[in-house]
Amino acid sequence: MAEDYMQQALALLRVVGDLQGQSNCLSTLGQITLRKGEYAIAEAYLREALDLDRGIGDPQAEGIELNLLGRIALSQGKYAEAEEQLQQALPLLREVGDLQREGTCLGTLGQVAIRREQYVEAEGYVGQALALDREVGDPQGEGGDLSLLGQIALRRGQYGVAEDYLQQAMTLHRQIGDRRWETRSLLSLGNVAEASGDAERAEENYRDSLAIAIDRDLGPDIAAAQLALGRILAERGSAKEASCALLVEAARRFSTMGMPEAEEAREAAHRSGCANMPF
Repeated sequence: MAEDYMQQALALLRVVGDLQGQSNCLSTLGQITLRKGEYAIAEAYLREALDLDRGIGDPQAEGIELNLLGRIALSQGKYAEAEEQLQQALPLLREVGDLQREGTCLGTLGQVAIRREQYVEAEGYVGQALALDREVGDPQGEGGDLSLLGQIALRRGQYGVAEDYLQQAMTLHRQIGDRRWETRSLLSLGNVAEASGDAERAEENYRDSLAIAIDRDLGPDIAAAQLALGRILAERGSAKEASCALLVEAARRFSTMGMPEAEEAREAAHRSGCANMPF
């Protein structure tokens, strides 16, 4: 419904020639479709907004669009492109003194470094983001940063540290109703539990993550939770039909969104004996 209203608003703003208003609408539409995993549509909206921002000379909006384009590239496994977009965004946001979005940009650079397994660099970016978010009093940003620090600790095998960061993050997510980051932190808590040998708790966290992602129509998060839940059900040797359905649907979603996790989901489905199911 929000997308429909924004489309109506955009049409009216085009009629009256309000370029700033058009840019704002296009940016919002880009964010709505990005959350759903409709990356090609989101990128088209954001690139049109970026052209308008540059035409009217709005460096803050330009930095916002570049940050969002960096997130799209990150999600699709285009790490060099993501870093390039984000490094362009960062000085623009600093130029206008937008500390909150500077923190967001640094956090996204941290995510790029995590994907590249550059954990020292990732910790540096996320640590800077956390300091800025605490300075400006942004609990949403702080919660996301703590969740990312938890992911870094998890990948280093520091499960107790990871659990502590993620529980701190969950407290903030729930205090402000940030369901998008809550589903991600629940997924990471499931990863920690699984790595620690607690399959039952991992499954519970994955189910909770999936339920929130479905409720909020968070396409990439739905696929990530489906993959994690389907894989652990298969490993536990229970509910093969359900695990196959989850893995196949995760592969389909990731593939549709152009995300590199599609191959991981397909391989998990094949290992679980789901190869005869359609992809």
